[in-house]
Amino acid sequence: MLQARRRRLRITYWGAVMNKVRITHHALDRASQRLLHRWKEERYPGEGLYSWLYRLANKVGQDVKADTVLWYRGIRFAFRKRGKKVILATVY
Repeated sequence: MLQARRRRLRITYWGAVMNKVRITHHALDRASQRLLHRWKEERYPGEGLYSWLYRLANKVGQDVKADTVLWYRGIRFAFRKRGKKVILATVY
């Protein structure tokens, strides 16, 4: 059972889903300042802050068409669109 969960996580982390959103250093800094309590409550076992933020950003930002701010579970995600790239600029 544990091996099946690890396989699912590996697919989630390294599959096509995880290659969409880029995270700026500023967004990671803001998350470390303002969202640590959320990360500690919601993370998967062994999941770091960057991986947790990356997972959430991919859920929220997969259909971003232009620069926008989206709310998801009480967190505001500010995305920029540059060509085909979606960039998480900050969280608050």
